[in-house]
Amino acid sequence: MPTSADGGAKEKEERMAEKKRVRVTLPQVPQVSEEQQAAEQLADLLPTSAKTVVIFGSGSGLAGQIFLRRAPFARVYGFLPSKAEAQAAGRVLTGAFVGTSGTTDLGMYGLLDVDCIAFAPTSCDGLTKDVLLRHASVLSADGQMVFAVENPSYLGRMLLALDGQPVMRPSCAPLWISKVLREAGFGCVYVTPLMNEADEARRKNESARALADRMKEFVKEEGLSVKLDPFVSTYLVRAGRAKQP
Repeated sequence: MPTSADGGAKEKEERMAEKKRVRVTLPQVPQVSEEQQAAEQLADLLPTSAKTVVIFGSGSGLAGQIFLRRAPFARVYGFLPSKAEAQAAGRVLTGAFVGTSGTTDLGMYGLLDVDCIAFAPTSCDGLTKDVLLRHASVLSADGQMVFAVENPSYLGRMLLALDGQPVMRPSCAPLWISKVLREAGFGCVYVTPLMNEADEARRKNESARALADRMKEFVKEEGLSVKLDPFVSTYLVRAGRAKQP
């Protein structure tokens, strides 16, 4: 008949065996917010060789902060539509001011010979031909203008509108920006898609693909021209005065 001592010994052995078992703990995958993703995407568009950078619509300044980690000797200035946003961005950027892309004259801030002027999607709606040329006038000889522009033909926006949801159609198109800057003498202008996970998922959806095909047929029948991919929500426009890769 087993004694209490035997039971205690058995429990001790079980505890020792438990300690010897190899425990595998999987690493936690950090959740990245949409703001963080957008900031990293915008920061990736900025040339690390740039010494002076201006960002319109930089939000809290996160994109500029990420860029400064890669180019610590650069100067980054942000222009935001509200005082609260400018104050937040001013804590992490070289300087931050209240202003929009459509109303700001960079020369008035002493920002001349700028290496890169970047426009977040929210800041592109205020652009006109005169505004683009005014900003272009302060670029350095090998400076660049970088735009993350919403696609006016984006299928996702059309689907939301069909569902009865209020959707703002962007007033500025990537191909229009390209045309204006080419006419202004820019030697190098690229227009390329900026895909995200939602775009990829929508492209693989059979219903969305069928709707996109119907839309293309309708456009063709009406004699219209659509040169932008309806599955891409945002396009990159990169323009430079000098011909460079």
